[in-house]
Amino acid sequence: MKIGNLLLGALAVIFAISAFAGRSNPPSPYQDAQTQLGNDTIPLKDRKDDFINGNGTNPFDLKDPAVITKEVEYDPETNRYIITERIGDDYFRAPTYMTFEEYLQYRDEEQQNAFSKNSLTKVELPLMVDVCVIA
Repeated sequence: MKIGNLLLGALAVIFAISAFAGRSNPPSPYQDAQTQLGNDTIPLKDRKDDFINGNGTNPFDLKDPAVITKEVEYDPETNRYIITERIGDDYFRAPTYMTFEEYLQYRDEEQQNAFSKNSLTKVELPLMVDVCVIA
């Protein structure tokens, strides 16, 4: 019985020491390697809207990467169009909504831009033809 009490006391002391030993916060060995970075010289300005309503006036703007899936879906319950941007199954941006009139205006502008882009690239100049007059 005396040995049992001695073992129990030793285990209690070991348990108490191990419980308090984990509470110390040792210094990080990587703390000296970390450097403070200054502010970027050109601040990043992310667009606030979706890909349809965002203004793309910045000539240096890099377009979204191909991994971002852009979709416009119609929701018959709310009678609105849902604009989503996803990477895989995760939303890249929060979904936004358009009414039917807003969607028609968007499609009209998109089709006009596509038509003008195609018509400008297919403009052909008249060929120079030498005309010989034989008398």
